[in-house]
Amino acid sequence: MAQLPSIKTTCTPRDDVLRGGLSDDHFAAQLDQIVCDPAGYAVYGDPDEFFAVTYPTEGLRRLLESTFARLSGKKVRDSEHGVMRFETSFGGGKTHGLIAVHHLAKGARPDQSDAWACS
Repeated sequence: MAQLPSIKTTCTPRDDVLRGGLSDDHFAAQLDQIVCDPAGYAVYGDPDEFFAVTYPTEGLRRLLESTFARLSGKKVRDSEHGVMRFETSFGGGKTHGLIAVHHLAKGARPDQSDAWACS
């Protein structure tokens, strides 16, 4: 059986990771601080920085699609529900998804928007 290559040989960390520039607030974002004082919350508070380090997973794209479809009256999967229940454990992306909704609702548009669109 072939052995998988090491993650060290297949992935290149971002510069901030290599510099040791990550702090605890990168891992436990607080939505209220991002809404009330975005300038005081580097990376998460700045939509361009946020979307630059956020991978558009299928789940995140579906959340955004159903949220904005609901707001616009468009009929798509899950848009008929006024309340969405996130069922993930700690670190599953619940707050991250809400931050993405917040930035997009305020007018942010990520680079490579096609990667964020659902099919």
